[in-house]
Amino acid sequence: MEIIIKIDCGATHNFISEKLVKSLQIAIKETAHYGVILGSGTTIQGKGVCEDVEIQLADWKLKEDFLPLELGGVDVILGMQGLLSLGVTVVDWKNLTFIFTGNGKQIHIKGDPSLTKAQISLKSMFRTWGEQDEGFLIECRALEVSNSEYPEQCMTETSLIESDSVQIVLKQYEDVFEWPEKLPQGEKLDIIFI
Repeated sequence: MEIIIKIDCGATHNFISEKLVKSLQIAIKETAHYGVILGSGTTIQGKGVCEDVEIQLADWKLKEDFLPLELGGVDVILGMQGLLSLGVTVVDWKNLTFIFTGNGKQIHIKGDPSLTKAQISLKSMFRTWGEQDEGFLIECRALEVSNSEYPEQCMTETSLIESDSVQIVLKQYEDVFEWPEKLPQGEKLDIIFI
């Protein structure tokens, strides 16, 4: 099964997608409710723990506890709880490489750069569209032109388009501009493995 794992040294705990827990029928041990503070500052509530979940990447196996939450665009977040068990690690954030010693071998993990360069990756977008059977791609660009040789050809003024059709679309999707209450699809990712 193909899953997306985010290695997040900013997360204190390990998390696993509720959807993945259901599809793999992973047991959830009952716990008291707990709060998780997201990067946006929003707190969401969770309950339960998936104990001794085993994840294998090539020659390396990890067995850790994971808190089930709705994660958005990733399946698993490996936080400091799991990263501390790895001992000394070498991380090259620019090249998305992660090196450590596991099971007596040096393990090299390479992240997928296509999942880190956009607000939402195409993989996540297509996955969401497949699950929800619809989707919209809206692109907004700003362009500034400077041409001292032919200044009359440069745009010097902009005008605001206020048509009824634009206002209807903006009103229909006003929830896009609200603060999120869960992790967004395709959150900026540090290192992702498939």
